[in-house]
Amino acid sequence: MTHKEALIYIFDILNKYWGETHDEGLGDLLSDLNPAFPNDVGITADPAAWYDWQKAIKGVTPCDNITEEQAFKAIIVLMKNYYKKFHDPESKFFDLKEVIEHLEKQKRI
Repeated sequence: MTHKEALIYIFDILNKYWGETHDEGLGDLLSDLNPAFPNDVGITADPAAWYDWQKAIKGVTPCDNITEEQAFKAIIVLMKNYYKKFHDPESKFFDLKEVIEHLEKQKRI
């Protein structure tokens, strides 16, 4: 898959999971990563999220085309980075801890 295809693949899976859980932190992430609202700078609703996705992929593999497993690993890397960078203990903003733990236990999406 290309990086864009991988993003769409991961977004669709996480969006379905959000539909089941309505996890607020995951909702925050999905609003940034949404590929349905591309802009002039990137493929995601938030241009910085596209850069972060690229960086997470490069942390997993230097390849331009990636596997589903590599996309899965990259989203966990991105989620951990967002949790560290944006999570506010006073609110649920980017509280991705439970979602990350769930994904790591599953070893797959």
